[in-house]
Amino acid sequence: MKKKLIIASLCVIVFIIGGIYLFNNQKSTYIMTVGNLKIAKEEVEMITNDMKSKTQNNLMNTYNINSKDFKWSKRYGDKKAIDYLLDDVVNEIKYVKTIQYIAKDLKIIDDFDYDLFLDMLNEENEQRENKVKNNEVVYGLESYTEQQYYDYYNNNLYLDIQAKLIDNKTVKVTEKDIQETYKENKDYFNNESFDLVKEYVENLCYEKEVEEYVKGKEAMLDFQNDKEILKKIVQENLE
Repeated sequence: MKKKLIIASLCVIVFIIGGIYLFNNQKSTYIMTVGNLKIAKEEVEMITNDMKSKTQNNLMNTYNINSKDFKWSKRYGDKKAIDYLLDDVVNEIKYVKTIQYIAKDLKIIDDFDYDLFLDMLNEENEQRENKVKNNEVVYGLESYTEQQYYDYYNNNLYLDIQAKLIDNKTVKVTEKDIQETYKENKDYFNNESFDLVKEYVENLCYEKEVEEYVKGKEAMLDFQNDKEILKKIVQENLE
């Protein structure tokens, strides 16, 4: 099972941020850090734009609000809507930076820099555009937005992290873990026999262990930020 996960991971495109970092002209404004990774103002703006509809929908469903009555300045529950959004943005920043931090620690990538990320995005889109012009097969989207490519990049990092943690035995799953997970979730497995679904159950156990590992790392990382600056960025992206 472990070998299958590792082989599958090798099929995932991994972007190695390397030596060209030194030659990259800094264009972004870096305003905070998580661990030893910098976070650009533009990165926060992108994440805010992605999160605001999710936060709004969640609040509307939770408090039974229609779109006409919803306002970011209004209080829902124990705080204003904008403060819920701020919390969601902070949590998302911490999560993606933890993924990048672990990938760097495991030497999957050398570093992460938002300027270089934008260069990679432009290069990827240029290659795809040329393929379209030449009537070549393009897998996936013909071009990526910043948010789409950011998600694509971090999702691939997570898959490689999972494979590496399993391969180097940082996370482990015992036969007892697999059997207990099966017994606790028989309905989920449609009461299929243990032998028939064992491989799938084992995979779920590993996924859970990796999730716990990531959460543990996230709790340990130091998040350095100016709350007023962060709130100002969020507010500006709501106007």
